[in-house]
Amino acid sequence: MEIPVIEPLNLHGSLSEIEEWVERFELWCSIRKGGMQNQSVLFLMLGGRELFSLVKNLSFPNVPAELPFEKLKSLLLDHILPVNFQATEWAKFNSVIRAANKPRREFVLQLNKQESNCNYGDTFEELLWDRLIAGIKNTSLQR
Repeated sequence: MEIPVIEPLNLHGSLSEIEEWVERFELWCSIRKGGMQNQSVLFLMLGGRELFSLVKNLSFPNVPAELPFEKLKSLLLDHILPVNFQATEWAKFNSVIRAANKPRREFVLQLNKQESNCNYGDTFEELLWDRLIAGIKNTSLQR
């Protein structure tokens, strides 16, 4: 694997940017020591300044380079991946409508899939019947 290139230090950057550049330089130097490759260090270096800064903040008070790669990865993904808010998932469930050409079985599967994000518990069967009726576009059939 090729050693990553580190961008030049911007002396006109803020104090924190300069401090981070120095930390990244130390990481870069540790890659070159003894030919051993530390996955956490490579991740922090190859990810660039923004990743390093973000992971540094997310891992505070720990030093990011001392954390195992799996922990760094989970910190990043937990921060970036959207959180499924239950109210949003309920709204999505309640807005599911059966298209005229959609088979009933497919519509029920779509509702079941959406319900898996809602945690309705024992009330799901009642809500399913409600959605089956309300989800029909033909108003005469709804009655």
